[in-house]
Amino acid sequence: MENKEMTVFEGAALATEQAAQELDNQIKLYANAAWINLVEACKCLKRMRDTKLYEKLGYSTFGEYTEASLNIKERQAYTYISTMEAHGEAFL
Repeated sequence: MENKEMTVFEGAALATEQAAQELDNQIKLYANAAWINLVEACKCLKRMRDTKLYEKLGYSTFGEYTEASLNIKERQAYTYISTMEAHGEAFL
């Protein structure tokens, strides 16, 4: 009977380890996707600011655009842009 209990325990431990590994893989997948999307968003913010295309959407300033369209303060948008400009995509 002891051997059977040990097998059940080992099986449970293995299942828990497998669940942990699967969850770890999901976290890494989603985190990687989030970083890629953040980098792309920073590039687009920079392009929107530099080209002033926000004016074509009816906004008079970049800050007005970021607050109304993106629900972030202009300062936050500039933080994203300046971080990418200063350190490059690899940093983000």
